[in-house]
Amino acid sequence: MIAVEALRRALCTTFATIERHESRAWASTVFSGERHRLILRFAGEGAAAQADRFVDGLAEREFALEGHILADILWWRRRATRRRCASSWRR
Repeated sequence: MIAVEALRRALCTTFATIERHESRAWASTVFSGERHRLILRFAGEGAAAQADRFVDGLAEREFALEGHILADILWWRRRATRRRCASSWRR
């Protein structure tokens, strides 16, 4: 499985779907890979509470990305509307 698919599967939950995904090449002197930006949509009853639970402890959470390394994950912002709650993450 390629890294982006593993990341997408790890981030999607029963309450969250990926609304938008962008990636670009990234490299340091030791590693090379991609930097990803995702917008997740939390929908349905209790969407805002689900988004809050998802973000809580996000930086320390372990993700199952067999054969890949998740170097860093950052919650960028949250936008709530009457119909949905969308959050952005940058990796």
